[in-house]
Amino acid sequence: MILLGSSILNEMRDYALEQMPKEACGLLYGRRSSNRWMVEQFQQVNNIAAIPEHTFELDPAVWIPASFSPRLIGIMHSHPTTVPIPSTIDKKQLQQFGGCFPLYFILSCMNNDNSLPLDLRAYTIIRDSNLTYDFHPAQFQLV
Repeated sequence: MILLGSSILNEMRDYALEQMPKEACGLLYGRRSSNRWMVEQFQQVNNIAAIPEHTFELDPAVWIPASFSPRLIGIMHSHPTTVPIPSTIDKKQLQQFGGCFPLYFILSCMNNDNSLPLDLRAYTIIRDSNLTYDFHPAQFQLV
């Protein structure tokens, strides 16, 4: 189970909407307690991708130092115009950093009317028998 503070969800949502039509991205920090992950902080990261409307690339000035933090537990990025299901590009990119953290969130901004909730999905990162990383749907609870 993943526990996510509603204030963190609001930060992710606000940042994703602010970055439209580009994909927003950021880092998630927290801790594991028993069989639960607790997301305690969201850090916005500039998307430096060549085509940020269709993919994301974390700014290495932030990503590289953060990757050494024992509190880094995941990343979040948005899909401005599609559902929050990992794309082919997401799956390909995962092979580069899948071993760095266990959690991955995708926030869909398809419905960017502030009166309606955006769609957030959580995934855990698994390594399959072919030694490739893949996404496994996970449940999260707002706290």
